[in-house]
Amino acid sequence: MSEPLRALIVDDDAFSRAQLEIELRRHNGTVAVVGQGANGVEGADLISKLRPDLVFLDVQMPDMDGFAMLDALPRRDFAVIFITSFEAYAIRAIRYSALDYLLKPIKSMELDAAIAHVIAQRDQLPARVDRLLLDRPSQERVPDTLVIVTRKGDRHLRTAEILRCEADRNYTWFHLRRGEKLLSSYPLNTYEEFLAGNEFLRVHRSHIVNVRHVRSCNAKGLLTMTDGTRIEVSRRRKTEVISAQRAERAGDRRRSRSSMTFDDHLSDKDTSAMRDPYAVDPLVVDLQGNIGDQRPRLYHPPGGIGDDQGLDG
Repeated sequence: MSEPLRALIVDDDAFSRAQLEIELRRHNGTVAVVGQGANGVEGADLISKLRPDLVFLDVQMPDMDGFAMLDALPRRDFAVIFITSFEAYAIRAIRYSALDYLLKPIKSMELDAAIAHVIAQRDQLPARVDRLLLDRPSQERVPDTLVIVTRKGDRHLRTAEILRCEADRNYTWFHLRRGEKLLSSYPLNTYEEFLAGNEFLRVHRSHIVNVRHVRSCNAKGLLTMTDGTRIEVSRRRKTEVISAQRAERAGDRRRSRSSMTFDDHLSDKDTSAMRDPYAVDPLVVDLQGNIGDQRPRLYHPPGGIGDDQGLDG
């Protein structure tokens, strides 16, 4: 039988530390608590002295919070399970990095699941903590990188690379820009909240799409992606897809206008007309009710589109 994980609890709330230690007694033989710290400074000191395998770390602490404590350490060769009250930006960052967190008050079933996850993926967790510290967002900024847990190991993926995500029972296929496909060990619902702030939409129970790569959506609710794949859009999502696509293209035009340069011989009237914010939206509806981009096609994705071209359910 393997040795139990040596665990350290770092939390400024004495009651929470005591409650967690009591809960961990149920895991006798799997987890052994070797110490407790009441703040980030104590926690960093105890980590250096005790060299734990696992740290239960409160995110919000006075003077030095959990992230700052981890940043201050010269090495992070241990797994981390974060403990937090509801701080949306922190939870979002933690889950983006495929790490575990526990909401206060801690529930036994959630603790059991987090410990099981640590045991199963112990070797990958220190690198995920490093990545979290590197990429962690402020409260205002949405993270643009997430960790995809695959059978071959972790893959750090920028959201701009993703065309769409497709559910496959309790797994998720990530379809990328150059025809590559990744199978994640997590279900599609796990990623919906993450991607919502990065121009992605849930268009069907089995699909989340990158709005930037939607080519058209017809009156029957068939959406065509830039790689040629067609996806059925649920009826209640169709209007949302159209609105998001229009907003995205309006943003592209604004960005393009802001960076325009003009020949000196043009008059102010000419340049103003070129920057006209009321120019006709290129996303139009034809007589049959089909919605599509009428500008010339300039996008030619390299590589094939995989073996799943066609209508997805």
